[in-house]
Amino acid sequence: MRRLNFFDTGKIFLDANIFIYIFKGDWRAEHCKTLIDKIVNYEITGFTSYSVLDEVVRFLIVDELWTEYRITEKSIKSDPRYINFEDLKNYKKGFEYIKEIENLKILTIGDEVFSLALKFSGEYNLFFPDAVHASTCKLNGIDDIATNDSDFERVDFLTVWKPK
Repeated sequence: MRRLNFFDTGKIFLDANIFIYIFKGDWRAEHCKTLIDKIVNYEITGFTSYSVLDEVVRFLIVDELWTEYRITEKSIKSDPRYINFEDLKNYKKGFEYIKEIENLKILTIGDEVFSLALKFSGEYNLFFPDAVHASTCKLNGIDDIATNDSDFERVDFLTVWKPK
């Protein structure tokens, strides 16, 4: 394992938990913010994907539903009248924060990524969303990933940088 605060050159893919730690004020947020500062200052190039944004936005919606309203995701899915999504603010702020990070490239996902992800899910024993991230990295020539997910340590072409 490599410590995220020591990553200082090249390009790196940011997994969802990096953003979630920042938004939740987790004790690891300081290392994650340092990484974002290096990206903004063009010391390194950051990458993420719309798949990661989906994970972050979903987390922020579910978290705000529970924190503010004590409503579970299951309740909303069974009866969407529980809440007006226009009342939720955190996911919109989180999305805008990520979209506005200068020098953070948000990669799209297409057929090639999904096809390779199907292979990687079996080859590296990854849940499909992680296989999508790994295949996105592979197809874009990204060798480093910022994440707290140890499953990526099984992916032989990625170096994992953890916020600890």
